[in-house]
Amino acid sequence: STPDWLWEQPHREEMYDAMVAEYEIEDRIEAVNQQLNYAQGTMQSLKEDKHHSHSLFLEYTICFLIAFEIFVEVHALGWLDFGRVTQERGDPTHGAGPVRRHSSSGGKFAARDGT
Repeated sequence: STPDWLWEQPHREEMYDAMVAEYEIEDRIEAVNQQLNYAQGTMQSLKEDKHHSHSLFLEYTICFLIAFEIFVEVHALGWLDFGRVTQERGDPTHGAGPVRRHSSSGGKFAARDGT
């Protein structure tokens, strides 16, 4: 396609057509367009792959949070109570009485009454 400003002067149009033929401009434009299409396809594939990875991460995060919420609710309902299970087994470290603080340690360490 010849630019509009060359139509006004025919000798410039001939020179333009000769340069296009000499330097194979149309073939070069086609080659560049093919490379750009290939690069665009590659970038689209990378974008879709990144989007898929991010979606998979979000799905796993949601599943983990749902599982964690179920665990917390089951524990809150009393269906899972690790402290009660050890007391029922007679574990001497649990149920030995109320916890009292030693004043000499500044309240950093706790001891059970009777120890």
